[in-house]
Amino acid sequence: MSKTNNALQISISILCAFLLVASFLVVLLPTAGHTVAQAADLSTRQSRLLYFLDRNVKGMNSEYDTEASISSTKTLYDFAGNTYTLVECAPTGYMIMCDDSATMVEYSGTSPSPYFGLTNNLYYGGPSYFYVLENGTYRHTVTGEIFDYSPIVSTYSNDDEQSVDYVANACDEMHNDLVADANESALNFIETGIMPRKEIIGLYGESWTCINNMAFFSSKINSTQIGYKNGGYCGYIAAAMLIGYYDTFIRDCMDDGWLYMSGTGVNRHFTGYGLVDRLFGFGNGKTSSTSTTIREAMNAYFKYYGYKLGSYDMITPFFSGTTLKNLIDKNTPSILFGDLGNATRPNGSSAEIGPEGGNHAVVVYGYKKGGTGGALYSFLAHYGWSNYSMSTINYKSYSVFGSMYRISL
Repeated sequence: MSKTNNALQISISILCAFLLVASFLVVLLPTAGHTVAQAADLSTRQSRLLYFLDRNVKGMNSEYDTEASISSTKTLYDFAGNTYTLVECAPTGYMIMCDDSATMVEYSGTSPSPYFGLTNNLYYGGPSYFYVLENGTYRHTVTGEIFDYSPIVSTYSNDDEQSVDYVANACDEMHNDLVADANESALNFIETGIMPRKEIIGLYGESWTCINNMAFFSSKINSTQIGYKNGGYCGYIAAAMLIGYYDTFIRDCMDDGWLYMSGTGVNRHFTGYGLVDRLFGFGNGKTSSTSTTIREAMNAYFKYYGYKLGSYDMITPFFSGTTLKNLIDKNTPSILFGDLGNATRPNGSSAEIGPEGGNHAVVVYGYKKGGTGGALYSFLAHYGWSNYSMSTINYKSYSVFGSMYRISL
């Protein structure tokens, strides 16, 4: 081989090595303690947002053992005008991020997007509060129930009447709590392209701590298995699931002759909503939007049939995420009651209870530390609907939850 050819090969090798090093430098240019994303696919705010969301979906996949990918994103508005980004995944799964904090308010790797097939006038009031505005009416996208949303006239001790939007206030409170513990590094990356060297953004697939036999709840994925009944029965549905769990694993509290359930162990499922109707009767036909109603119904049920169980409930601000976490550590599932329509009233107000369509009850049966921005804990919940048996709730959204209930031994 000639000296000319050798020299040419050496020159080509040097050039290739130079281009390889240069390609890395183009992607990551060192700054004071950070790196700046310069790659073409991170050159715009939208591309960086999608990159961050994709990281979160990967974290969700790790937690749920799924293989979801982003199929679309949509903008949601709460009732105070704050915005959230919905991530819809394929083949299933969704995430909802607070735009001003870059934290996930809720997500699930096993549930479909609650806004699937919808594009405009999408409203979000916090975990489980999914609405679309149609012809001036707010319809829940999963249950179809109508949210009778309007400001409430409050009369104070000085006879001064004011129109107060408690729903908007609750939304603002949740939003402010999320922003107070924002994921600042993620926000900075999305806006500027500056990324921490360790890329500490998003979810990490932390492990869950759950009650024993948690699959009793997670495996109930259709209406029959859940004992679902439409029309404002959510608290009784959640209570029936607690009775089923206790009767199966802890202490007898349901007559097997009633045939309300079939199967064994974690695969013991409801055969319909018979128990829900029975509990509704013990609740004297009251709606199930608060822990007080369910506590009274459950106590009446236990007393009538002679079951040696009791009830315990608390209202905000007398319980916290730590309360729920400690219960799970003691193998105790609980019910968390929504309060979107009944936000805290000013002192002296005599406002009536808010719109029933803005309340919901979910069963909480697992937790993990952190993982969604500044939340101390996130919780695993069954929403009481088909295909929503494993939803993750950021407890920083607690302001739209008003009370909790558990069975006591």
